[in-house]
Amino acid sequence: MAHEAAASYGDPNVGINWRTSISTGILIAIIVAVVLIALAIGLWMMIRRRHLRERFGPEYERPVEAGDSRMAAERDLRAREQRHDDLEIKPLPSTTRQ
Repeated sequence: MAHEAAASYGDPNVGINWRTSISTGILIAIIVAVVLIALAIGLWMMIRRRHLRERFGPEYERPVEAGDSRMAAERDLRAREQRHDDLEIKPLPSTTRQ
């Protein structure tokens, strides 16, 4: 019996191959992580797109339809939004308003 155990110790075909089990577990964890990351990126892009549509209204569709890609048009709209946010817009005093 001891001889049989010693002979099968290095034999990958005898018993449970723990290396395969660990590799399979790691592979499954990596696949799950990649799927979760892809879903998170998709959700993030959908939220950003919705924000731009709400912010720009009909102006959102013009650059998207005229441009080469939706992502490039959205990048341009985000840049416009950032430039607007960087401005120090102050209300006019009531005496200068018409």
